Amino acid sequence: MFETTSGVLQGAVESPAIFTVFFDTILRIFMQKCQEQHVKGLTFDYRIPSTASTRTQRMQDKLSGTRSIFYGGYCDDVFAMFSSLEDLKTATAIFENICKNFGLTICVVNTKTMILNYQELKIDENRSKKSKKKKKKSKYPKTLVKINGSDIENVSTFKYLGVKVDKSDYKTGKTEINYRINCANFKFIKMKHIFQNNNIKMKVRLIYYNAYVRTRLCYGAQVWNLPQKLRNKIRKVHTKHLRTMVRGGFERRGGARELRDEVGYNWKWVYTYSRLLNICKTDAVLDFCDFQRAKWISHVIRKDNDSAVKQLLFEVSQTTRSGRTTSSLDQLLDVTRQYDMSDSLVYKSSVARSFMLELKEKDVEFVPKHHGDSDDIQQEYFVQ
Repeated sequence: MFETTSGVLQGAVESPAIFTVFFDTILRIFMQKCQEQHVKGLTFDYRIPSTASTRTQRMQDKLSGTRSIFYGGYCDDVFAMFSSLEDLKTATAIFENICKNFGLTICVVNTKTMILNYQELKIDENRSKKSKKKKKKSKYPKTLVKINGSDIENVSTFKYLGVKVDKSDYKTGKTEINYRINCANFKFIKMKHIFQNNNIKMKVRLIYYNAYVRTRLCYGAQVWNLPQKLRNKIRKVHTKHLRTMVRGGFERRGGARELRDEVGYNWKWVYTYSRLLNICKTDAVLDFCDFQRAKWISHVIRKDNDSAVKQLLFEVSQTTRSGRTTSSLDQLLDVTRQYDMSDSLVYKSSVARSFMLELKEKDVEFVPKHHGDSDDIQQEYFVQ
């Protein structure tokens, strides 16, 4: 390290690059100090199939092993993960001292902690097995660590890079999906004067809808692994938006509203969901989400074998929950196997940048059928 006596103007081009190098140095020192004091981060085992990498990648990095992740983040929004409270306290003290040495101050107000997979029910150890007493609820801790003498709030939900993380949902769950739906509905109502204006062509209105509403509804869909109940919830919101945009979208086959109290009234919609998609010339929202996830997984498979994202994709110690598959990768492979695509073919075509074209040739259900989205398939294949 060396001392500098001059700097750059705020907003200058050099500023973010210099800050990135500066902050990356701090994080590397932090990781080294944690390893010296035997602080354990997020540890997992991975096993990458040989067909999911090139010969050069296999020569440079190994296909299986164990990795520990201490931190991650974007710019100065950093998060750290530890397996025990003692490691968290030790790492917090280490990071606080490093920041002081480099002239940085940690913002206590914006710094939060969270216990993932926290068990709210705690069994009384003194009671016998035959006792019928109810389980006692353990209170969620309000604080775990201190920085600069101030208590850091221990939250149950936290918004990080636009995504709401909940302590009970180790993957995308009800909290995040409800937040996505609220954001999409708020923007749809705010721009209702455009979406319900029949003087504007449907094609133009769909461009605005996909840019302002669908992006909010499907934000982060590349890594979603949702049970069918939450997938249906996303689909219902999208259906409601399309019905609002189509003239007579809420009409029933039974006729006028005045007849709905009569016995035998036909409550079926005049326009089904597939009919609405044809009128609007758009794709189903779940197909769009699955297509984005397939593109993302194909992109991750092409990464080097030392990439943390690729190693997490092929983690071998993943757990399951009722109503969903093990991981996003397994969910994609379950679909491709139905179209006679082996797992090795998926990996090889992803490495060769032809996976999206393979899906199109197999006519996989979630591949976009309209011209506006089909260009993405060609772009994913030809851009290096």
